[in-house]
Amino acid sequence: MQVDIKNFFESIPIEKIVEVFKKLECTNEIAEMLTKICSVNNVLKEGLNTSPMLANLYFYDIDIKLENIASKFHCTYTRYADDMTFSSNGNIKETMLLEEIKEILSLESLELSDKKTFAFRASLFK
Repeated sequence: MQVDIKNFFESIPIEKIVEVFKKLECTNEIAEMLTKICSVNNVLKEGLNTSPMLANLYFYDIDIKLENIASKFHCTYTRYADDMTFSSNGNIKETMLLEEIKEILSLESLELSDKKTFAFRASLFK
């Protein structure tokens, strides 16, 4: 199953980016200054060199939660920016998995792009 986060960079709360810098042992003042330098109108923007790195640092804890969900459903979780894939050699209960993914993301004020969410099955040997 392939899912995509709607407006990924712009949806990340700017306060969370301040927290990323604090986790890197910046003082509050420095964290706020760096966040301003790395954002436009208090929003991470696609295309800025710093946005992917900051988004990945922010997403670290969410990745762990999503990996745990993937394990629960006997599948593998991978992510590149906002594109997440849950893959398995067997059948995945897509509806239940999707509900749990949405729940985790909603706790972070993130939501999936319905237009870019789909399940597919491939058979290598037909």
